[in-house]
Amino acid sequence: MKTKQIGLIALLAIITLALIACKEDEPQQKCECPNGTIHLVGETCCEGVNCNCEKNVVGQRVGGIPVTSRGGDHTKAIANVTTAFGYFTEEELTIIKNNVSEIKVTGSGVNVATFSKVNGKYVIEIKDSSAYDGIGFAFLDIINEISGS
Repeated sequence: MKTKQIGLIALLAIITLALIACKEDEPQQKCECPNGTIHLVGETCCEGVNCNCEKNVVGQRVGGIPVTSRGGDHTKAIANVTTAFGYFTEEELTIIKNNVSEIKVTGSGVNVATFSKVNGKYVIEIKDSSAYDGIGFAFLDIINEISGS
């Protein structure tokens, strides 16, 4: 009986070592997410290594765009961003979703939505108390800038 137990333990040890050795020999896949990609808490872009993405940012996606807490309370801004989206056509929403990489909710500054271009995409900054119409005007300004209006 003892011989069987020792044999079973030895067999399990060999299998475990073989699995560990195979895993170490496999080349690790480099993460291919674009620089500047934002991952909200719990999100990932890949299982690779050397990822240059900003990870574990607190926020929520609205229409695919991360609305992030950057010193302000993003939960207060979610409803106003959602309402602002409701004033645009599908074509305009597509332009917004393809060209805005983030809506940063800050706790300070003027109560007017501002935007800038970072890595070829627009980043909108709002206060957590910004109204939906101010957010909508920022979206409209971006659409006009892209379309040349």
